[in-house]
Amino acid sequence: MKINNTIIITGEINQNDRGTHDWGNFKITSEKPLDKKIVTELAGLHGFGGQSFAFSETSKTPYTYSGSFDCWSD
Repeated sequence: MKINNTIIITGEINQNDRGTHDWGNFKITSEKPLDKKIVTELAGLHGFGGQSFAFSETSKTPYTYSGSFDCWSD
């Protein structure tokens, strides 16, 4: 059996002038459903993570995971 799945990750990262606050949103689409842990890891690998991180998901093809994040640093 041949399995093919394409995952597309898009988003926007904003940063304040001092570089101490990042925020934005992201969207991950997949033909196959993804585990919540995988969505979190994929988002983090692309810079979409921080103290505040949340996403919602659709349950139909393509599966869409839309979220936002907010991160403060010293």
